[in-house]
Amino acid sequence: MLHAQIQNGDVAALKQLSDVASYADRLVTADALRREFESGAMRRKPFCEALDIGESTLSTWLQTDRIPRVAAVAYALWLAFRKLESEIRRRDELAAEPYVIRCRDGYAVVQPADRAIPDAIDQVIASGIETVELARKIAIAHSQRYRKVLDRAIDALRAYEEQYDEEDNWVAEVAFDLERARDFKVGPVTLDELV
Repeated sequence: MLHAQIQNGDVAALKQLSDVASYADRLVTADALRREFESGAMRRKPFCEALDIGESTLSTWLQTDRIPRVAAVAYALWLAFRKLESEIRRRDELAAEPYVIRCRDGYAVVQPADRAIPDAIDQVIASGIETVELARKIAIAHSQRYRKVLDRAIDALRAYEEQYDEEDNWVAEVAFDLERARDFKVGPVTLDELV
Protein backbone atom coordinates (compact mmCIF):
# COMPACT_ATOMS: atom_id res chain seq x y z
CA MET A 1 0.00 0.00 0.00
CA LEU A 2 1.24 3.44 -0.88
CA HIS A 3 0.26 4.95 2.46
CA ALA A 4 2.82 2.73 4.21
CA GLN A 5 5.56 3.83 1.79
CA ILE A 6 5.30 7.49 2.73
CA GLN A 7 7.74 8.44 5.46
CA ASN A 8 7.71 11.63 7.54
CA GLY A 9 11.03 12.61 5.97
CA ASP A 10 9.52 12.26 2.50
CA VAL A 11 6.78 14.72 3.36
CA ALA A 12 9.22 17.13 5.02
CA ALA A 13 11.38 17.13 1.88
CA LEU A 14 8.53 18.43 -0.29
CA LYS A 15 9.51 22.10 -0.27
CA GLN A 16 8.43 23.15 -3.77
CA LEU A 17 5.46 22.21 -5.92
CA SER A 18 7.94 20.65 -8.36
CA ASP A 19 9.17 18.39 -5.52
CA VAL A 20 5.60 17.20 -5.00
CA ALA A 21 5.20 16.56 -8.72
CA SER A 22 8.34 14.45 -9.06
CA TYR A 23 7.56 12.58 -5.83
CA ALA A 24 4.03 11.85 -7.04
CA ASP A 25 5.35 10.62 -10.40
CA ARG A 26 7.60 8.12 -8.58
CA LEU A 27 4.99 7.06 -6.03
CA VAL A 28 1.72 6.94 -7.95
CA THR A 29 2.36 4.73 -10.95
CA ALA A 30 -0.31 2.75 -12.81
CA ASP A 31 0.94 -0.49 -11.19
CA ALA A 32 0.91 1.06 -7.72
CA LEU A 33 -2.57 2.47 -8.24
CA ARG A 34 -3.81 -0.88 -9.53
CA ARG A 35 -2.47 -2.52 -6.34
CA GLU A 36 -4.25 0.14 -4.24
CA PHE A 37 -7.56 -0.78 -5.85
CA GLU A 38 -6.95 -4.53 -5.67
CA SER A 39 -5.96 -4.43 -1.99
CA GLY A 40 -8.94 -2.27 -1.05
CA ALA A 41 -6.75 0.57 0.22
CA MET A 42 -8.68 2.79 -2.18
CA ARG A 43 -11.88 2.11 -4.05
CA ARG A 44 -12.28 3.13 -7.69
CA LYS A 45 -15.56 5.02 -7.30
CA PRO A 46 -14.45 7.48 -4.55
CA PHE A 47 -11.15 7.97 -6.40
CA CYS A 48 -12.98 8.88 -9.60
CA GLU A 49 -15.47 11.11 -7.76
CA ALA A 50 -12.66 13.00 -6.03
CA LEU A 51 -10.93 13.66 -9.36
CA ASP A 52 -14.24 14.32 -11.14
CA ILE A 53 -13.55 11.69 -13.78
CA GLY A 54 -15.48 8.72 -15.07
CA GLU A 55 -14.46 5.17 -14.21
CA SER A 56 -13.85 4.57 -17.91
CA THR A 57 -11.22 7.32 -17.84
CA LEU A 58 -9.51 5.64 -14.91
CA SER A 59 -9.61 2.31 -16.74
CA THR A 60 -7.91 3.94 -19.73
CA TRP A 61 -5.18 5.39 -17.49
CA LEU A 62 -4.52 1.98 -15.94
CA GLN A 63 -4.57 0.14 -19.29
CA THR A 64 -2.16 2.59 -20.93
CA ASP A 65 0.07 2.75 -17.80
CA ARG A 66 -0.22 6.54 -17.81
CA ILE A 67 -1.48 8.38 -14.75
CA PRO A 68 -1.79 12.14 -15.40
CA ARG A 69 0.48 14.14 -13.15
CA VAL A 70 -2.41 16.14 -11.66
CA ALA A 71 -4.10 12.89 -10.56
CA ALA A 72 -0.82 11.54 -9.17
CA VAL A 73 -0.18 14.78 -7.29
CA ALA A 74 -3.72 14.84 -5.89
CA TYR A 75 -3.47 11.25 -4.67
CA ALA A 76 0.05 11.72 -3.28
CA LEU A 77 -1.05 14.83 -1.39
CA TRP A 78 -4.07 12.99 0.01
CA LEU A 79 -1.79 10.16 1.17
CA ALA A 80 0.61 12.68 2.73
CA PHE A 81 -2.32 14.36 4.46
CA ARG A 82 -3.43 11.01 5.92
CA LYS A 83 0.15 10.32 7.05
CA LEU A 84 0.41 13.69 8.78
CA GLU A 85 -3.03 13.27 10.35
CA SER A 86 -1.93 9.91 11.75
CA GLU A 87 1.32 11.41 13.05
CA ILE A 88 -0.52 14.28 14.75
CA ARG A 89 -2.92 11.84 16.41
CA ARG A 90 0.03 9.68 17.57
CA ARG A 91 1.83 12.70 19.01
CA ASP A 92 -1.33 13.90 20.76
CA GLU A 93 -1.70 10.46 22.34
CA LEU A 94 1.93 10.49 23.47
CA ALA A 95 1.53 13.99 24.91
CA ALA A 96 -1.08 12.59 27.29
CA GLU A 97 1.13 9.68 28.43
CA PRO A 98 3.11 9.79 31.71
CA TYR A 99 6.81 10.53 31.36
CA VAL A 100 9.95 10.16 33.49
CA ILE A 101 12.09 13.02 34.76
CA ARG A 102 15.31 13.08 36.76
CA CYS A 103 15.15 14.94 40.06
CA ARG A 104 17.27 15.42 43.18
CA ASP A 105 16.18 12.23 44.88
CA GLY A 106 16.27 9.98 41.81
CA TYR A 107 13.49 9.86 39.26
CA ALA A 108 9.86 10.90 39.14
CA VAL A 109 6.90 10.01 36.94
CA VAL A 110 4.80 12.91 35.72
CA GLN A 111 1.24 12.76 34.38
CA PRO A 112 0.67 15.48 31.77
CA ALA A 113 -2.22 17.82 32.44
CA ASP A 114 -5.43 17.61 30.47
CA ARG A 115 -4.84 20.04 27.58
CA ALA A 116 -8.57 20.78 27.44
CA ILE A 117 -8.38 22.47 30.87
CA PRO A 118 -6.93 25.99 30.72
CA ASP A 119 -3.97 26.64 33.02
CA ALA A 120 -3.76 22.98 34.06
CA ILE A 121 -0.30 21.80 35.08
CA ASP A 122 1.39 18.41 34.93
CA GLN A 123 1.29 16.37 38.15
CA VAL A 124 4.01 14.24 39.75
CA ILE A 125 2.41 10.86 40.40
CA ALA A 126 5.49 9.09 41.79
CA SER A 127 8.84 10.39 43.02
CA GLY A 128 11.93 9.23 44.85
CA ILE A 129 12.32 6.32 42.45
CA GLU A 130 15.86 4.94 42.54
CA THR A 131 16.25 3.67 38.97
CA VAL A 132 15.10 4.95 35.62
CA GLU A 133 13.99 1.41 34.72
CA LEU A 134 11.56 1.28 37.64
CA ALA A 135 10.33 4.80 36.84
CA ARG A 136 9.64 3.74 33.24
CA LYS A 137 7.72 0.69 34.44
CA ILE A 138 5.56 2.91 36.64
CA ALA A 139 5.00 5.32 33.76
CA ILE A 140 3.98 2.46 31.47
CA ALA A 141 1.59 1.10 34.09
CA HIS A 142 -0.16 4.49 34.08
CA SER A 143 -0.22 4.84 30.31
CA GLN A 144 -3.54 4.79 28.48
CA ARG A 145 -2.08 2.57 25.76
CA TYR A 146 -1.06 0.00 28.38
CA ARG A 147 -4.52 0.11 29.93
CA LYS A 148 -6.18 -0.38 26.53
CA VAL A 149 -4.02 -3.45 25.87
CA LEU A 150 -4.85 -4.84 29.31
CA ASP A 151 -8.56 -4.17 28.78
CA ARG A 152 -8.51 -6.09 25.49
CA ALA A 153 -6.62 -8.98 27.10
CA ILE A 154 -9.03 -9.08 30.06
CA ASP A 155 -12.06 -9.03 27.74
CA ALA A 156 -10.60 -11.90 25.72
CA LEU A 157 -9.83 -13.91 28.85
CA ARG A 158 -13.29 -13.31 30.33
CA ALA A 159 -14.87 -14.55 27.08
CA TYR A 160 -12.60 -17.63 27.17
CA GLU A 161 -13.14 -18.20 30.91
CA GLU A 162 -16.57 -19.81 30.48
CA GLN A 163 -14.99 -22.89 28.88
CA TYR A 164 -13.30 -23.98 32.13
CA ASP A 165 -14.77 -25.41 35.34
CA GLU A 166 -14.85 -23.17 38.34
CA GLU A 167 -12.39 -25.25 40.40
CA ASP A 168 -9.47 -25.23 37.96
CA ASN A 169 -9.99 -21.91 36.22
CA TRP A 170 -6.49 -20.60 35.51
CA VAL A 171 -7.98 -18.23 32.93
CA ALA A 172 -9.99 -16.44 35.64
CA GLU A 173 -6.85 -16.16 37.77
CA VAL A 174 -4.87 -14.60 34.92
CA ALA A 175 -7.74 -12.18 34.15
CA PHE A 176 -7.90 -11.23 37.84
CA ASP A 177 -4.13 -10.60 37.93
CA LEU A 178 -4.36 -8.42 34.82
CA GLU A 179 -7.23 -6.44 36.36
CA ARG A 180 -5.08 -5.85 39.44
CA ALA A 181 -2.18 -4.72 37.23
CA ARG A 182 -4.50 -2.38 35.31
CA ASP A 183 -5.94 -0.88 38.49
CA PHE A 184 -2.55 -0.59 40.27
CA LYS A 185 -2.05 2.86 41.79
CA VAL A 186 1.06 4.65 42.97
CA GLY A 187 0.84 7.41 45.51
CA PRO A 188 -1.49 8.26 48.36
CA VAL A 189 -4.93 6.69 48.51
CA THR A 190 -7.76 9.16 47.94
CA LEU A 191 -10.92 9.32 50.02
CA ASP A 192 -12.98 8.09 47.04
CA GLU A 193 -10.82 4.95 46.82
CA LEU A 194 -11.42 4.11 50.50
CA VAL A 195 -15.20 4.36 50.26
